[in-house]
Amino acid sequence: MEYPNLPLELDHVLIWVQPSAPEIAKLEAMGLQPTSRTASHQGQGTASRFFFFANAYLELIWLADEAVAQQNTERTAIDWRSRAAWQQTGASPFGVGFRCDRDSVELRHFPHPYWAEWMSPQTSIYFANSATQALEPLWFVVPEYMAFATQFQQYPDDLQTLAESHPLGVRKVTDVKITGIHQSHLAFLSHQTIVTATTGSFPLLEITFDCASQGKILDARPQLPLIVHC
Repeated sequence: MEYPNLPLELDHVLIWVQPSAPEIAKLEAMGLQPTSRTASHQGQGTASRFFFFANAYLELIWLADEAVAQQNTERTAIDWRSRAAWQQTGASPFGVGFRCDRDSVELRHFPHPYWAEWMSPQTSIYFANSATQALEPLWFVVPEYMAFATQFQQYPDDLQTLAESHPLGVRKVTDVKITGIHQSHLAFLSHQTIVTATTGSFPLLEITFDCASQGKILDARPQLPLIVHC
């Protein structure tokens, strides 16, 4: 099979969590250091906290305003409320954002431009078809200004400190595996990125840091459907 020339890089991985992300305490107990600020997504009805690493970040996202989220869904057909309540609805709790050079990449696998008030004018996140199918993960490409690499260049001291401050001693994301019950994933991902997707009986995100050089496996369940290899 021929795969398109898509020089995608992992930008971030997201997990849907409870309001205000009480699950952060579990990750802190595992030795991961979150950012102190909460990001609010105006016009989308969601909010997030982050864990930064040297080349990507982990986002914990939750439903902050159901009415706004419903209005956004009516406009975009992306069901944020169902994803936020994934344990009850069976929706996928995961999303994966990529970054790339928009001038050299044809985004036919990400055909849905998306904009909300929290974003810069005349910019778009480009979603794959799975965005409107809540049982599947979100796959998307972020605009350049939003990409982790751009933020790292603009604020190198702050982000580098966050990337190197984890008591667990992890620094770089080297592998991401998503297991889902419904998984018509994009076939080229495993050929061109460090992200793979498989089908299983329950949702699970596995993140490997630094090629698992420490030989540790940390399980965040039941608070989060997450296993860390480091």
